[in-house]
Amino acid sequence: MSANAVGATPDPTPLADLTDVDLLDRVRHGDDDAFVVLWRRHLPAAQAVAVRFRGRVAPEDLVAEASARMLRLLREGAGPRDNFRAYFTSTVRTVGVDAVRRDMSALPTDAADLDRVAGTEVEDEPEEDLGSGLVREAFARLPERERQLLWMTMVD
Repeated sequence: MSANAVGATPDPTPLADLTDVDLLDRVRHGDDDAFVVLWRRHLPAAQAVAVRFRGRVAPEDLVAEASARMLRLLREGAGPRDNFRAYFTSTVRTVGVDAVRRDMSALPTDAADLDRVAGTEVEDEPEEDLGSGLVREAFARLPERERQLLWMTMVD
């Protein structure tokens, strides 16, 4: 049975026959069954977006997290008013990008490099290995815009 708002007259129309706009309104008023109908209706589109992130994150996990976000937003009175599919797929994409960024932020680093950064450089090490010098030189040769973009996406 649907959880309708207190004092509201239940709509006799079967949930599956309602438009997305009507279902969204019902979710905002506490009808979780309306969310289930919306979710099932647009699940294939959400899964299609989630599959693009395969290898980094399980598509099922992305859809589950995006679904939870959507339900929370709607219960709070926020979120989409009329285009659930676009908002849902966009949320899946955002969750996927966030997951990829989390994975990319953990880069394996040589202990010697960390010592140099911390200012505790070991004396018998060379000043700089060839790989680091080449990377610094390549970075310095990039135009300013590309340097900023690379810095913001990979370092910051």
